[in-house]
Amino acid sequence: MKIGYVRVSTQEQNLAMQIEYLKSKGVNEKLIFSDKCSGTVKAEERPGFKEMLSKLRAEDEIYVFKLDRLSREAKSLKEILRDFNNKDIHVFSSDIPELEQIPETMRNLVTDIVVSILSFTAETERQFIKERQRAGIIEAKKNNVYKGKEIQYSATARDPQKRIVFNNIIKQLNDGVAISKIAKDNGLTRRTIYAIKERSSDLLNQ
Repeated sequence: MKIGYVRVSTQEQNLAMQIEYLKSKGVNEKLIFSDKCSGTVKAEERPGFKEMLSKLRAEDEIYVFKLDRLSREAKSLKEILRDFNNKDIHVFSSDIPELEQIPETMRNLVTDIVVSILSFTAETERQFIKERQRAGIIEAKKNNVYKGKEIQYSATARDPQKRIVFNNIIKQLNDGVAISKIAKDNGLTRRTIYAIKERSSDLLNQ
């Protein structure tokens, strides 16, 4: 049976492109499970991922657009893929070779190598982007046109949906809800929730 999994990092992002990719691979839309949360959230804590696991059986096929939809952390991703391989569940993605074409005794090794390469490439790209951003900021400051990074989640955010998310987070903080649950409920990372909490102390119950 073909089963699909899609994930985006925030509530505002759209799953449509990933879903269309999986449908093009023959996955029934009713068997596509989804999450809207950071890829650093543990797989077992994601509702969509957990529901997908409950449906999986030996020799089933999992389709994802890219491996980082399963997890952005290399160690976690390796564990997920090893577990699937050991259960005779096959994973298909646009950025990995078809593992069923590889001898079974070699699959875990090949999986580890592929994940390591992808992780290195992703980290290199992130560093390159940061360097370009840093250079751009320096140049903008020289020309007195640097305005700083816009705060995405605030009471005055440009995006009305993000204003709603912000107000909901403030309410949950005032209600004493745990940071991890607030992050999960709103599809954000705990780091983002802590940042909102730190800069919004005047709105919080003391």
